[in-house]
Amino acid sequence: MPALTIDYIASRVFQAVSLLPAQRTAPSTG
Repeated sequence: MPALTIDYIASRVFQAVSLLPAQRTAPSTG
């Protein structure tokens, strides 16, 4: 049983939210 603590969830959410603006503002190179 995985221990989903507040710290774990908070870190995941923080990483996801912090990556969204970076991807949107970054120039699309493809």
